Amino acid sequence: MIKRICLCQTLFAFLVTSHMLLNQEVTTTKLLASD
Repeated sequence: MIKRICLCQTLFAFLVTSHMLLNQEVTTTKLLASD
């Protein structure tokens, strides 16, 4: 049970991190494209 919670937290953290990284990349690309 505890392992499952840890797994969920790890997965959630991974999703949040990848989402933030994707947003950063998109924002950077938009800034570069608008120049």
